[in-house]
Amino acid sequence: MRILTSIMSVRNYKTTGLWTSSNDILTSKHIHDSSLFRRLLLVACSIIALSELSLVPVRGATIFVPDHVATIQQAINVAAKGDIIIVRPGTYRENIDYRGKAIVVRSEQGPSFTMIDGGKVGSVVSFRNKENRESVLNGFTLENGQNNWAGGVFCWRSSPTIINNVIQNNHASYGGGGIDCSGGLEASPYLAGNYICDNSAGSGGGISCSDGCLPLLVGNTISDNNASNSGGGLLAEHSSPVLRRNSILRNTASSNGGGINSYDSKLSLFENQIAYNSAVRCGGGIQIDCSTLVAGRNTISSNRSESMHGGGIAISNSRATIENNTINGNSAGNFGGGISGQYNLMLSIENNTICENISLCGGAIHLFGEYCAAITSNVLARNQAERGGGIACYRTDEVLIVNSIITENKADLLGGAIFCEDGTSLVVMCDTIYRNSASSKGGGIHCRDTCSLVIANSILWNNSAPEGPEMRIGTSMLPSVVSVCFSDISGGQSSVYVASHCTLNWGSGMLDAEPRFVDAIHSDLHIKFDSPCRDTGHDPIPYLPVVDMEGDPRKAHGRVDMGADEFHSHLYATGSVVPSGSLEIKVVGLPYTAPVTLALGSGIREPPWPTPYGGFYLRRPIIRRIQLGSIPPDGVLIHQGLVPSSWQSGEERPFQALLGLPAPGSELTNLMVLEVDGRDDESNSR
Repeated sequence: MRILTSIMSVRNYKTTGLWTSSNDILTSKHIHDSSLFRRLLLVACSIIALSELSLVPVRGATIFVPDHVATIQQAINVAAKGDIIIVRPGTYRENIDYRGKAIVVRSEQGPSFTMIDGGKVGSVVSFRNKENRESVLNGFTLENGQNNWAGGVFCWRSSPTIINNVIQNNHASYGGGGIDCSGGLEASPYLAGNYICDNSAGSGGGISCSDGCLPLLVGNTISDNNASNSGGGLLAEHSSPVLRRNSILRNTASSNGGGINSYDSKLSLFENQIAYNSAVRCGGGIQIDCSTLVAGRNTISSNRSESMHGGGIAISNSRATIENNTINGNSAGNFGGGISGQYNLMLSIENNTICENISLCGGAIHLFGEYCAAITSNVLARNQAERGGGIACYRTDEVLIVNSIITENKADLLGGAIFCEDGTSLVVMCDTIYRNSASSKGGGIHCRDTCSLVIANSILWNNSAPEGPEMRIGTSMLPSVVSVCFSDISGGQSSVYVASHCTLNWGSGMLDAEPRFVDAIHSDLHIKFDSPCRDTGHDPIPYLPVVDMEGDPRKAHGRVDMGADEFHSHLYATGSVVPSGSLEIKVVGLPYTAPVTLALGSGIREPPWPTPYGGFYLRRPIIRRIQLGSIPPDGVLIHQGLVPSSWQSGEERPFQALLGLPAPGSELTNLMVLEVDGRDDESNSR
């Protein structure tokens, strides 16, 4: 089944940059065959270990173990700065300490052939004398370490380079089963290409970061670790870790943060895969408390919070920016299947795809407490909850939902798309709320108990519920006020149920007309040129965004449009980018514009080359030009094409279109990047 193929493909490169694929690339087939996965990874680590050698300058002597000395520690003891210690294959039963030396210790044939066994009498490897990046540990399996802190690697007030190791089956009573990093700014290790698995600790089963450290983690796999308290995969406490392109899989915590737990820290997450983690309490994937979170281009999927909130991400007492992520298939026993935010927050949720999450309240997003939240340019689809299939808000000072598509969400009771209550102040601006359902009340929106709701420039269409198919305002005991203007609402006022003592202010510019989406059946909710929602929104108006959900300018042709999509020239694709498979390329533009020329570049130019027609993003030489004809009267040109059989999975193919001849008045579209997937279930246009 396709997952919002058209919507997920329309992000504008000019505004958001290159987007991570919306596909769930972490399927059970890939990660559940644990033994095969680890064998392949061991071989990969061995290859990487050899390739990394060129990065380490050879300045001193080379010492072979056991040729020159019997043990690794003896080699370290006699080594001088710049020396390289090469360890032959075998199992070495010892606990080594770098003793402050800027040396390289590497295995000859990689971690699958060279083990250091800590014998359960201490940390396997220790850096505790201000080692720097020139102190390198490369290509070992570290196991059977046991200590109060740091079962595998102890890193205190040191910044070593730890690459291409397998760190497994280690235990720490308190923190850092695999690795413990602490000791202030001097503790800034570089961890890359490691496989950190099957470790355990009180907190930070895989890795513990504390006491002001600033580690950089790139391309590691942190999996199957366990914390008897918090942070199954990673604990960040009073620290500032940066994580890029890591895989954090199947970790568990008996309290909070199955994948990651952060307290009083600054946590930065980019392009990570965080999946199949679980916590008994909060934050199946990530739990953030009294911290700052910046998260971009991550895939956060199939995580679980068993008893409380935040299946994907749980946030409390924090500031968080969550942008350009795919958050899907997560579940929470209580609140916020995808994201849960609680208490005194400043929260920005922007340009995310949040799909198929489940909880009791707030299938995609749950907000509670006194704070401000901006939910901007997101796609929320096929989430499910008892209340608030898409979004649930309780006691929130100010929530702004803008430029978002909320579609096909389901509430078992109240508020198919949005549920708000208990004093929440909510603004719904330039949103498309389509085909959501509630089994009882408020198919689109349910608002009750002294809430204040303002809706403007939005589309509420084809939502369903026995009472209040588009909207319900109640209860009579604690009245709420809803004001709506310049919006297209299916069925008009008759589709809104208003309880006694509640107020509905039905303002100017209201429509009850078919919005004329490009392909609503397949969730393509762009509007056509002849849509009654085009040029019928209102400007000026508070909170009106400058651009629409894909970065196109609002007020594109004189007036603001209703809904998340502004009618503006745009290039996007729907369907899967599978070699030899079919693909629909769509060009939005003014009717009768001709010719439309689609170009495939050999790469991406950043920044774009300025031209009289707009920024040109394609790197020369141009591989192919395709004449698509002219824009039809409805403003959407659809081209049916085949993906070349020569394209390989993982490749990126950049496209841009010129609308009109190379002459004044013509226009270049946005950059469209197709990522070749090799599967046939989802869109890969970015």
